[in-house]
Amino acid sequence: MKDCYFMAIHLTEKITIYFGDASQSLATNDIAQKNMTPVLQVIAQQVGAEQMIFVQQNHGVQGVVITGKDSRDQFLEQSGDFIITNKKKYGIGVLTADCLPIVIYDPVTHSAGIVHAGWKGCAANIFAIAIESMLKEFATRTHDLQIYFGPAAGDCCYQVSLDFIDNFKQYGDIQAAFIKKNSKIFFNSTIFTSIIARNLGIKAKNIYTTYNVCTICTTSLCSYRREKEKARRQITLISLH
Repeated sequence: MKDCYFMAIHLTEKITIYFGDASQSLATNDIAQKNMTPVLQVIAQQVGAEQMIFVQQNHGVQGVVITGKDSRDQFLEQSGDFIITNKKKYGIGVLTADCLPIVIYDPVTHSAGIVHAGWKGCAANIFAIAIESMLKEFATRTHDLQIYFGPAAGDCCYQVSLDFIDNFKQYGDIQAAFIKKNSKIFFNSTIFTSIIARNLGIKAKNIYTTYNVCTICTTSLCSYRREKEKARRQITLISLH
C-alpha cells in the first residue's frame, strides 16, 4: 500500500482541473440523499466555479449537455455518466472510487467534458460517445482535444477473470490493456481508453496520465475494491475560465 497525499489541481490560463482524494470526498449517504455538502462549496471556490454540476451515475452511456440557461447548482438531478459544456465557471464533475475519471478539453472551441468510466462504461465505449457529443454540440475536432486521466484502479491491483476480456472483444487488438502476471490477469482502463483515444485521432502528446495513480493501493484515495461498502467517493472536476 502507498500512503501518500494525492489531491492535485491542474491550473492553466483557461481551465482548472481538480483531482480529489479521500480528504475531500463524499460519503455514500450524502450521494444517496443528494446532499450538496460543504466540501463541494470549498472545491467550487478552489476552481473558481459559480455553478456545480454532477449527474446520477449509473454505468450507462447517457450524458448531459450544459447550456448555461440554468444558473442553479445541479447535484445528481439528472442521470448520466458524462457531462459536456462550453460555459465558463461551470464546475462539471464525477464521483469515483476505482472507476476512471476522464477529463476532456478542447482549447480551440473552449469546451470541456468529463466522463465516469467504469469497466461497463469502457466496454460500452462511453468515452467515444462523449467525444461524439462534443463534436455534435461544439464542432470539436478530435485532433485538438486534450485528455486527462484521474485516479483509478491500476493494473498493479485490478485483477479480472479470463471471461472479463470477452466484454471487450469487439475492439480488436487491445491486449496492451490486459496485463498477465503469474497466471493472473489485470485490467488497465487507462491504457484501454488511450487506445480508443488514439484510434479516434487524439494526439499522443495530448493524453496526460500524470494524475492517474492506482486507487486500490494508494491509501489516500477512495477505493471500492479495498474498502467495499465503506468506500467514499473522490471528486474529479473541470471548470472553464
